[in-house]
Amino acid sequence: MDSGSAAELMFGNSIPPIKISRKSFEMDEKKTFSGLTMGLKLTTLRVPTFVGTGCIFLASCAVSSAAPPNANDIAAITAAAPSIAARPAKARKILVYSRANGFRHSSIETAGEALTILGKKTGAWSTVVSDDPAAFEDLSSYDAVVFANTTGYALQPGNFKDLDEEGKKKALDNETRYKANLLAFVNSGKGFAAIHAATDTMYGWSEYGQMIGGYFDGHPWGSGDKVTIRVEDDKSPITKGLNGQSLTFNEEIYQFRDPYKRTQQRVLMGLDMEKTAPKNGMKRTDNDFPVTWVKTQGAGRVFYSSMGHNEALYSNSQVLGVYLAGIQYAIGDLKVDTTPIAQIPTQYSDMAMGEYALIPDAKNVAAGRIPTVFVRIFPEGNSNYRAVLLGLNPNPTAGAPNRVELTGTLKDNAIAFIGPDGASDIKANWSEDGLTITRGTEKPMTLRKVDRTSPTLGQKAPKNAVVLLPYSSDTKSQLQGPALTAWKNQEWIPLRDGSVQVRGGDNRTNEEFGDIKLHLEWLTPLKPEARGQERGNSGVYLQDRYELQVLDSFGLDSKDNDAGGIYQIATPLVNASLPPGQWQTYDITFRAPRLYADGSVAKTPTITVLHNGVVIQKDVAIPRSTGGAAAGIAAKGPIRLQDHGNPVRYRNIWVQELTDQPWTPTANPAPK
Repeated sequence: MDSGSAAELMFGNSIPPIKISRKSFEMDEKKTFSGLTMGLKLTTLRVPTFVGTGCIFLASCAVSSAAPPNANDIAAITAAAPSIAARPAKARKILVYSRANGFRHSSIETAGEALTILGKKTGAWSTVVSDDPAAFEDLSSYDAVVFANTTGYALQPGNFKDLDEEGKKKALDNETRYKANLLAFVNSGKGFAAIHAATDTMYGWSEYGQMIGGYFDGHPWGSGDKVTIRVEDDKSPITKGLNGQSLTFNEEIYQFRDPYKRTQQRVLMGLDMEKTAPKNGMKRTDNDFPVTWVKTQGAGRVFYSSMGHNEALYSNSQVLGVYLAGIQYAIGDLKVDTTPIAQIPTQYSDMAMGEYALIPDAKNVAAGRIPTVFVRIFPEGNSNYRAVLLGLNPNPTAGAPNRVELTGTLKDNAIAFIGPDGASDIKANWSEDGLTITRGTEKPMTLRKVDRTSPTLGQKAPKNAVVLLPYSSDTKSQLQGPALTAWKNQEWIPLRDGSVQVRGGDNRTNEEFGDIKLHLEWLTPLKPEARGQERGNSGVYLQDRYELQVLDSFGLDSKDNDAGGIYQIATPLVNASLPPGQWQTYDITFRAPRLYADGSVAKTPTITVLHNGVVIQKDVAIPRSTGGAAAGIAAKGPIRLQDHGNPVRYRNIWVQELTDQPWTPTANPAPK
């Protein structure tokens, strides 16, 4: 045991190190610490026994300490617990198991009490609470096992490291048998439910990792951090009681590593990164932080929720409702769709990312006294961010640049941005409260985040339009995703949000078109560490020959291969991109090439493009086909959407054929 570790937990560094031996603690028959030698006193604490590291949990194991729930706590849990549950098919019994051979959460006793109350109040189950591995000798009387904040090698005795060799061998033999019993129990058609730290358990036992669906990989958000949990599947009986509403509270939120994959379980709830501040220690570059999921294991059922670190959550009626339904699913009394939903919900995936604006008084702007400032912030991976400042100088030709790029790193829930050489007098600071910009000795400017959306987003197809990809904002009508009947590649993935995700190669329309007005909506994923053409790359090919680039170009100084560019031909007039994870629109007017009777070109094609309602290409002549185009030139051709290996999505695609500029091929007056 480390010197002074128990005392330091209680008093910090204000006292000198004290040597504390294991024998300094007295334990009564109820396994509570009742005192400490040398005149120091401890609050009486319930503990199961010694933890697997061979140390008493209060000391060098850095374990949380709290008294078991008192009468007021129990009353609060009882009041918050739902009173109605799905009708059990028969009398049910669950084992709530809480052996913590690593970090021991102070909420363990509260969890056991809450699950006991849930079962009793609703009549859904009876409860046995235990931290004794021997409970796994015979599981035949149970309908489900619930791991409640277990940690470490939870099927070993807590004093494993203190055992002699014979004792260790016996304990390991028992552990092997208990593992087999648990797997056989679930595979046979029974249930396994798990709360919070259950993913911080049984490392090295791959079958357990596969069964629960992933392993703990740190918690960037601590117990005192305010977080918002979104509902990703509002059709599930487990989340039905939330009515699609998010949950906001203080809680420790996990991130997960292999074997976690969205393709192997159905994520029901996840961290809303638009409303939750990013934190140091975030390892997932896709910002995928699931909170609750369901899956199957053999013939059995698995439910997991990472909610449950803080005691307060066990008297939260919404959280208890999720626990109740989740455990009833695991038991087998609630039918739940476990089909994986592979995509991360479509929304901002980073609270700091977005557009910020300073909109001063119009008269001052006109007089040139206060510039209008516009800032785009986006993540670049590894807690690094870039801020692009536009409009700091209302007359950029007079000196200072109109575009300034600053960089910063997330630290202590804030980002301090600094400029490159030549712009060192400009600084910006982001926090949950907003963005401030300081230039030299000037008064700081406070900017507010703006939510810009395309004015044509969700626009309905006119009566004379050809609908290529139907869309409805009514999610009830999109349970199976949109039909791909107008397209050749049927491998693209229809999603429940009314979109399709690229897969298995490019996709072309069955029908060919000449002059058209085309409306389509697209969404790129957030890939902070990617650069250039790897940031959500796709493309819209008119007539299978002329590519309008689709890419995450938010905040970039646009080139002809960025979003809105006619690939390697024409740079967009302005960067109108929205952040990745947000739906964007293209409204395109395309005039097909005019051909002579011999097939030679009388007039090259032209294109006008509105990106999110902003004109970015105006009657641009396209002198040649772009890269990856179909051979030759034609008066008509299919529309092609590109699969460039990124999970880009499309929706609401329709086209109007234009007949206002008819063309009749004639003989070439100057044939070659």
